[in-house]
Amino acid sequence: MVVTPATCTTDGYITITCGNCNMVADSRYDDEGKQYLIDHPYFSLTAKGHKYQADVTAPTCEEQGYTTYTCACGDTYTDDVVAATGHRWGSLVVTSGTCTEQGYITITCGNCQLVANSKDGDQYALDYLEDMPFINVAPKGHKAGEVVVENNKPATCEQAGSYDNVTYCTVCQAELSRDKVTVPATGHSYKSVVTAPTCTQQGYTTHTCDCGESYVDAYVVALGHTNANEYRIVDEQLCYVTYCTTCQAVSEKETISAGTVVSIANEADLQTVVEFGYSVKLTANISLTNELEIVGKTLTIDLNGYTITADWASEGVVEVLYIRDGSNVTITGNGTMVSGGANIADTNSVVSCTNNSTLTIENGTFISKSYGDVIYARTNSVVYIKGGSFQCETQYQGKWYVLDILESEPQQDWAKFVVTGGTFANFDPANHNCDGANYSNKLADGYHSIKDGNLYTVSAHNYRDVPGQDATCTEAGYTAYQVCDACGDVQGKQVIPATGHNYNKVVTAPTCEEQGYTTYTCACG
Repeated sequence: MVVTPATCTTDGYITITCGNCNMVADSRYDDEGKQYLIDHPYFSLTAKGHKYQADVTAPTCEEQGYTTYTCACGDTYTDDVVAATGHRWGSLVVTSGTCTEQGYITITCGNCQLVANSKDGDQYALDYLEDMPFINVAPKGHKAGEVVVENNKPATCEQAGSYDNVTYCTVCQAELSRDKVTVPATGHSYKSVVTAPTCTQQGYTTHTCDCGESYVDAYVVALGHTNANEYRIVDEQLCYVTYCTTCQAVSEKETISAGTVVSIANEADLQTVVEFGYSVKLTANISLTNELEIVGKTLTIDLNGYTITADWASEGVVEVLYIRDGSNVTITGNGTMVSGGANIADTNSVVSCTNNSTLTIENGTFISKSYGDVIYARTNSVVYIKGGSFQCETQYQGKWYVLDILESEPQQDWAKFVVTGGTFANFDPANHNCDGANYSNKLADGYHSIKDGNLYTVSAHNYRDVPGQDATCTEAGYTAYQVCDACGDVQGKQVIPATGHNYNKVVTAPTCEEQGYTTYTCACG
């Protein structure tokens, strides 16, 4: 027996087969089959009817919803339709328009995440823009910036130049315009440099353009040398040279022999010649700008009636002549040396002699215009003054420092003056108070000073012989001596004491009538 079960829409049936004859009976058609079912009522072969399972499809933004009913037999149908929900646009991104292109919006559905882009022509986005007119995505157009210069090719003196005036959009940097401008050639612009003529070469003017082009004109003939003469030290020798004051070229050179007395008319020559140790003879007045310094040299300065002056602005010592380090200098010629003046704010000397040096002044006038020394000596130096006039115009601490020795020197012979002549204003070289007791007398032996007003003149004593006189019994005598008629100084006079009376005794004897007595008689009477 074969049972074919009932379905939802059709009844089931059985098929039975005879074991003997193999006849097949179907309960749908054959009586045998139907009877068999009656005999066996436990078979349920009646159609069952559909039993559906509901499956709900929810509506989406664009599609409606519905319920699908499905039977296990495969039969199905839909029902319960629900309208589509429509999109819910929640996210909006606006991409603004550029200078030349339309902007766009991008919207995203909050339900289905669908993205709609107006740039791509999505109708949803287009409709959104239409509903939101305040959203502007139209092209903005270019915004022109300032004109800039490009491709600048400067004009030269001979060739035209050019450049481009270019305008760019300040937003997108797109080039909006470009205009080529031609610049005419500038022509040459010359700068002139004058080359002055020298003694031997002509002058000229060079005209040079910045481009390098140049030319020369305006020639001027050479000046020729302007010669002058001066003393110079050349190869360790004193020379008298002829040189050009413009180019300094030396055209002649004469070597000065040792022992020559050099004639001098200016400071430069004086400084040079004296520095090298030559004796000099002035032929003009000279105003110094630096002190005249003699170091370790033996020489004579013959002022020859002229004047050397030292008067320059200084905060220190100003001196005409500074003699040092074993020098031996003689000043003669009845000229004048003057130091100091309105510019001087400190002490100054006319002549300083120091460090084992010797100075001999034979004559001349020596003036210090401020409160410095006229002649200053120190450190084992000797100054011999044989004549001349010496004056300090300003006192210092109540003293006239005419001849001065440094007061701190330890002994009288350390530095000294030997004065045998000269006239000194306000200063007695025989007795003064400038240097202390050890230095108060600067005169040589056999000399004196005579005062006349404020002047003290030094000269040798003029001694006269005076014969001696014997002493008497009652009066003293004296030896022969000498007396200076100018100052009264006495030399060699010695007093001889009175001898006292030397009496001879004569006795007169008494007489009858007369008394006797003794008579005492001296040889003097």
